[in-house]
Amino acid sequence: DATLDKIESYTDRILNEVGVLFEEEQALKLWHSVDDKIAKVEGERVYFSGEALREIIRATAPSSFTLHARNPEKNTVIGEGKAVFAPIYGAPKVQYTDEQGVRSSHLGTLADYHNLVTLAHESDALQNTSFMLCVVHDYEEARAHEHMLKAHLELSDKPFINSILSPDLTTKGIELVSSEVGTSIQDKPYLLHLINSTPPLRFQVNPLSCLKVAIEHGQPCIVTAYLMMGAMAPVTLMGAIAQGYAEVLAGLALTQLYNPGTPVLFGLYSIPFSMKRMLPTFGDPLSMHTQAICRQLANRLNLPALGYGGKSTSKVDDFQAGFEAGMSTLTAYHQQEDFILHVAGWLESGRCVDVEKFKREAEQLKHFI
Repeated sequence: DATLDKIESYTDRILNEVGVLFEEEQALKLWHSVDDKIAKVEGERVYFSGEALREIIRATAPSSFTLHARNPEKNTVIGEGKAVFAPIYGAPKVQYTDEQGVRSSHLGTLADYHNLVTLAHESDALQNTSFMLCVVHDYEEARAHEHMLKAHLELSDKPFINSILSPDLTTKGIELVSSEVGTSIQDKPYLLHLINSTPPLRFQVNPLSCLKVAIEHGQPCIVTAYLMMGAMAPVTLMGAIAQGYAEVLAGLALTQLYNPGTPVLFGLYSIPFSMKRMLPTFGDPLSMHTQAICRQLANRLNLPALGYGGKSTSKVDDFQAGFEAGMSTLTAYHQQEDFILHVAGWLESGRCVDVEKFKREAEQLKHFI
């Protein structure tokens, strides 16, 4: 508790003395409207009382919620101590292994995406089919996201994560699900939204615009800071966490001011950045310490927490890949993170989804459900 108190103290100092940049008009308008004891706005920079932000979050954000699926048997409860697993998010490449054991990779296509959504749907351990299981390169980006959204609805009846490429596509995802359900999903959680800050201490226009669309429809958001220690955050673990916590607190409070009671998840992840390779070092034990602290900070806010599993720096599906991925998933699981992302398929620092690794990890995760 003393360590968490110290983190909160450092976070409050950052919020009060440095503030957080909000590069979106509606968010700034909202911060202008609140009491000066909560927030003071100077241009795009907003200075906060950390304790006031925590009070806003605790007052209305639910400690758990049901994420609905088109098939009610696939509904998942997030925040009651049972982990929900979701596969990799955001890999540009896809790798296959043929019958002779020869591996080959290429930039992801819509056909690859359909295959990955089908694998996620068929897995008993993956309760959520995530989003952007691979980047689809054979269509223009906005069109590709529409195809990806439709793939989750046509090939699976599990919950999934909505597109945040643009507020228009966020709206499109909500409309598609409403059409499939046959009624408005207003205030009935069906779609998660992954809303990232841009460290250090900044929220850009697009995530803020997508957050507002999601929150106005009562759809849950994962508000998270993803920090590279030594690149976009302090090199020390506690310094990075204090900075990330400041970003997440401001984003979470914003959701409750927009629409009190809307479900949210607390996310915070820090990873050492190698100045020699100029790359993050996935699988490092320091990241696993962050998982533990993230869970405890979420507990103080009475919120469900996001965990990161499956991560590795390995370029091939070898012992290193299995060990690092397994340890990150186990850490998130044993820290009782409520929604654990990236648990299947992650390879090459997240730049590649390996189909065989995806299948194997999805099978192994059955031991945890």
